[in-house]
Amino acid sequence: MRVRLVAIDVDGTLLTSAQAISPATRATIRAVLERGVRVVLVTGRSFSQTRAFAEELGVTAPLIVHNGALVKDTAGRVFDVRLLEPEVVREIIRRARVHRMDLIVFEDPEGEGRAILEPIAPENDRMLRYLSRWRRPAEIVPDLMLSVDRAVLALTTVDRWKKARRFADAIEREFSGRVRVWRTEYPRRDVALVDIVSPECSKARALDGLARQWGIAPLEIMVVGDNWNDLEMLAYAGLGVVMGNAEEELKQLGYYVTGTNDEDGLAHALRRFILGDDSL
Repeated sequence: MRVRLVAIDVDGTLLTSAQAISPATRATIRAVLERGVRVVLVTGRSFSQTRAFAEELGVTAPLIVHNGALVKDTAGRVFDVRLLEPEVVREIIRRARVHRMDLIVFEDPEGEGRAILEPIAPENDRMLRYLSRWRRPAEIVPDLMLSVDRAVLALTTVDRWKKARRFADAIEREFSGRVRVWRTEYPRRDVALVDIVSPECSKARALDGLARQWGIAPLEIMVVGDNWNDLEMLAYAGLGVVMGNAEEELKQLGYYVTGTNDEDGLAHALRRFILGDDSL
């Protein structure tokens, strides 16, 4: 099988635990691009956060962000967008308050993107650490209910693993068919991210849309990921690769397991399956 398109998750896959792209990974991705293989970054992150990584790598293909809610290239051209209606968003904000969950609202798909949230509970150190890594700060508002007057891209929360899971379970149960809930879980670090998007959103659906535009079959696609929000995309592709830092349950599903994100696992996989060179 010749790989014509590689889809790469960002956190835990492209990035090291220090939130950086290693020199080996950067050089390998550039070599893959020189071979004529399309590289697509696919993530739960926002457009503005992901664009910086794409520009560092020289990736010009559209970015799949917010778990498939938005497909947009670094020049700002929107290829696909799926939004949550404000009525649904306000209902979820009410449920989040019952569960004592902090929420980030992402909007403005046509522009640079806008992230708004209420003041964060001081005990939610997971959310505070998550926001501290952002290059562009979120906008703090006194009341999210008063700020949501249009359709939005996504709602995101970050909290302790079990607490976030309970909230995700409740939203899936109470809003079945009205939203899609994607989980990025790190039990060993006691943290989880929960993304709530339009019901038709997924990394796999967005990737399939791009592949069809380019005349690329699923068998010609390689996917590399590390978490549960990558699972549907891994199953869709002809070649799925799971990072060594993924949870053990994910690594037991039969996909090729490479090294961790701190061992240049992504670079090793790209060299093995695309460049024909397993050395670094």
